[in-house]
Amino acid sequence: MTEAVLALDCSGDTYSVGLLVEGRHQTSIDGLKARAALRDLPGHAAYLLKNSGLNYESLVAVGVTRGPGSFTGVRLGVTLAKTIAMTAGCGIAAFDTLSVMAAGFAEGYHRGQVAVAIDARRKELYCAVFDFAELETVVKTDVRTPADFGALLGECSELKVLVGSGFQAYPSLVPTGFAGLLGGGKRLSQPPVVTLCEMTYQAWKNGQLQPWGEVVPEYHRQADIQVSVKPLV
Repeated sequence: MTEAVLALDCSGDTYSVGLLVEGRHQTSIDGLKARAALRDLPGHAAYLLKNSGLNYESLVAVGVTRGPGSFTGVRLGVTLAKTIAMTAGCGIAAFDTLSVMAAGFAEGYHRGQVAVAIDARRKELYCAVFDFAELETVVKTDVRTPADFGALLGECSELKVLVGSGFQAYPSLVPTGFAGLLGGGKRLSQPPVVTLCEMTYQAWKNGQLQPWGEVVPEYHRQADIQVSVKPLV
């Protein structure tokens, strides 16, 4: 059986879809606008599979970021991942967006903590701290003010990597004298899809997939626009 996993992310300003075959062969496509994912991503996924001589039935798992991030993007990504998983007849590996970002930028850092902060607007951050050496979450993912997150960072004595648009938006969060890696580049607000593919593959190998019906988005706060439904009289 071919061990192929497909992973997709729509949580940031762009979107990505990647394919991992036999734990090593990687191909991916990046889109420029997350809102175009509903139109373009299924075709990109089909192209990656066909180009590798595979089809949806070849998939053993589908990976996706479940949030936080763009409300529309997170919802869209989870919906598309569930649709593909249903088509393929496989399970889903749904990951916290910040944990995938941390894993992607923490390669080579076998000891120490990785802090991730995404600018969530409203003068708030989606933020967390992870320790991959100990395989634990130091500060759980949530929405916080920069002041609150800064106080939590002050209690983290093993910080080695800081990554995310939050540190660019609020540079005062960078601890004085910080000597670690400040992650940058064009992907400050979303995770690398190659890392998402690898984490999905490991979840499948470890028997940690979820049925598609159990996967839901995790927004961590309410949307700006709330829909009120009144009962008909």
